[in-house]
Amino acid sequence: MKAADQANLRIDSDRLWSSLMALAEIGGTAKGGVCRIALTDLDRQGRDLFVRWAKAAGCTIRSTSWAACSPAARAAIRPSRRS
Repeated sequence: MKAADQANLRIDSDRLWSSLMALAEIGGTAKGGVCRIALTDLDRQGRDLFVRWAKAAGCTIRSTSWAACSPAARAAIRPSRRS
């Protein structure tokens, strides 16, 4: 990403909060926390959601043998929906 593009980056706080709350629903606890123990079905569900978001943003996914995943951007960062 070019330096000029970085200056124009904005965070859509509503979209960020919505994404965090969607992820928090997976393994949410009665006290408002989250428990997704590694290598459980809940952990897989959380990773699958993250992968869907990353792919929708134009990233490719690389996974390790331990199921860690990281997005690699192929395109520009998706702009905020707000102007």
